[in-house]
Amino acid sequence: LVFFVDRTQRHQFEKALQEKEEHFRLLFNEAPLSYQSLDENGCFLTVNETWLNILGYERDEVIGHCFSEFLVPEEAELFQMRFPMFKKAGEIHDIEFHIQRKDGQVLTVSYDGRISHNLDGSFRQTHCIFEDVTEKRKALDALRDSEERFRRMFEDSILGVFQTNQSGEIQIVNRAFAQMHGFSSTDEIIRKINQPASQLEPNDLSTQWQQIINTVTGIQGAFTRQLSIKKSNGHGFIGEIHAWPVYDKGDHIRHIEGFVEDVTDKIKYRETIEDLAKFPHEDPNPVL
Repeated sequence: LVFFVDRTQRHQFEKALQEKEEHFRLLFNEAPLSYQSLDENGCFLTVNETWLNILGYERDEVIGHCFSEFLVPEEAELFQMRFPMFKKAGEIHDIEFHIQRKDGQVLTVSYDGRISHNLDGSFRQTHCIFEDVTEKRKALDALRDSEERFRRMFEDSILGVFQTNQSGEIQIVNRAFAQMHGFSSTDEIIRKINQPASQLEPNDLSTQWQQIINTVTGIQGAFTRQLSIKKSNGHGFIGEIHAWPVYDKGDHIRHIEGFVEDVTDKIKYRETIEDLAKFPHEDPNPVL
């Protein structure tokens, strides 16, 4: 007896798998966010160039080593506790660690990640991106500590910082805020946002920010939200806005202050690692 086996579908699957893996490999190697993948023991399978550039290591100093070796000593045990929880949950969002650069500098980084599984459902590898939030944490500390510290970090911040007057009009913004919205000067964007209501168009930049200010004015406590914000050229970015009212001694709102962060890349690559984790794998070797 002679049996013929049609391997067409398998070859098509293998070709699709190779193309998909090559797509992800190129995407993460060129990503502006740091990417890493760990095995089931928490040791590095791969990292991208951004990861190496930010932390100052050579690739052979990282691959095969345990992630906990790169954390500050007091967080190594914390990772050993969190990693089994990550594997069980299948995903993490905004988990922070303090990681050491090769030169000894400590960075605060925030992780998003997914677990990838083999076709039989067993653990394959992690897919994680991290964002350096060191400056963001410093900005939060400065803003919350005092207005004096707010003024000191205001101009040099990489975050878009803003403050209103008592009437809720944007009064001051820093250069990062203006540039983030596509304006060359802070005066220009202030005029744009504060234009009279009769001149506003639905869903434009001015309307969006006036709605944000009105919302913060009407609540007690801090306001945090991700919104799609229009730039001056009509293009958009995803901004994560943190704002809060500041009260005088009579419990009246004196002004509103806060900052906006462009999280477009973070959202994009978070969605990509979710797609990557869902993609089925037959090859026991890592994707990247």
